Amino acid sequence: MSTARQEAAVERRREAWQGRLLPLMAGMLVATAVFFAVMSVVELRALYPRVEQQPLDLGTSFEAFEEARPAARGDFDYLRFKTLALLEADALHRRYHQATGTMLARVWTRQLGFLTGMVLALVGAAFVLGRLREDTSTVELGSGNVRAAIASSSPGLVLATLGAVLMAVTLTVPFGVETRDVATYLGGSELPTPGEGRDPGPPPPLPGEP
Repeated sequence: MSTARQEAAVERRREAWQGRLLPLMAGMLVATAVFFAVMSVVELRALYPRVEQQPLDLGTSFEAFEEARPAARGDFDYLRFKTLALLEADALHRRYHQATGTMLARVWTRQLGFLTGMVLALVGAAFVLGRLREDTSTVELGSGNVRAAIASSSPGLVLATLGAVLMAVTLTVPFGVETRDVATYLGGSELPTPGEGRDPGPPPPLPGEP
């Protein structure tokens, strides 16, 4: 009989404690949700200006060259080289623009993963502090021969563990973007040097040759 009264007293104290911490747990849920939404929007808005890049402008250089040498405007080899150089500059710009966008998108995804893990850990800590109890939950994690499992009746402990694992994964998994600089338009060996498109003919004979 005394054991039942002790269990009832413990349950009443736990319910009273949860009642006092209910505003804290609810506030933690709302605060973390607002923080996650605000940070996601702020970082996404900051991502767009970084992706936008001004292309390499070779037009002014060619214009200055043509003003210094007006005859170059009628040189077929020069016009061909100018066209290929502009195409090469545009291809290079687009290549690095895509690489920059991919890298920033991966950084943003990693930040979202870290924020999600932090939110889970904070909410789980609030639930642990509030002594919430449910049926026993089992979470298993593993890859290959390495496996881990956690069984707990505290949802806060499960959330905190998952959040810590997610934060650790986002910090340890490497990421990167590789680019390979290969000439697309100016890589051909048959491309003549501007102004040297005409065949100079055979070399002059050496002295003493017939």
